[in-house]
Amino acid sequence: MENNKDKHTISKEINSYASAGFLEVVGGCDKMEDEAILTLSFDNPDYFAELVRRYEAPFLRRAERILHDRIAAEDVVQDTFTKIYIHGRSFKKQAGASFKSWAYRILFTTSLSRYRREQRIKGGRIDVEPEIAELIAEEGVVDLYEAKERVDLVDRILQKLPTPLARALELAYREELSGEEIAEQEGISHEAVRARIHRAKKKFREELNDEGKG
Repeated sequence: MENNKDKHTISKEINSYASAGFLEVVGGCDKMEDEAILTLSFDNPDYFAELVRRYEAPFLRRAERILHDRIAAEDVVQDTFTKIYIHGRSFKKQAGASFKSWAYRILFTTSLSRYRREQRIKGGRIDVEPEIAELIAEEGVVDLYEAKERVDLVDRILQKLPTPLARALELAYREELSGEEIAEQEGISHEAVRARIHRAKKKFREELNDEGKG
């Protein structure tokens, strides 16, 4: 069952979270998993503010990279959170499908729709450029041209990687953190981050090749 509030009302509520600097974290939910917070938000929308707090900045970086327009990116992020809230009850966590991957898929498809609309208005090409179609962006690793299918592929491969390696790729290429930021967040040295990302990309390529043989 989807949220029965109208989209405009939900969008205004979510916008109030951001403009107010987010609501105070409810009941220590900063330590809870995304999926649990989403479930709690069905009955208490205040919990949704924690998801906004966690994802607004990385969502904005990703959308701005696709659209090359800060204002358009902010609109896309707002629409993405609205869709997540409206359709939250339809999300079911399962192997290879976390809240995070589901939310990024919504962000990407929303960004892509906005990009195509802007291109039509400008009278330009609407084919997706390679750099826009990347969700894990590193030449020689994987370019995601068929958005949803490739997102599913990437998520499936990440599930197969050792957790530290998968997390390194997530932080570096989905959340677009710098090496220094990853080192600080993970409590390791910058050199260790570089080595981990190198191993992660190598393992990712191996798993990608195995997928192609399957």
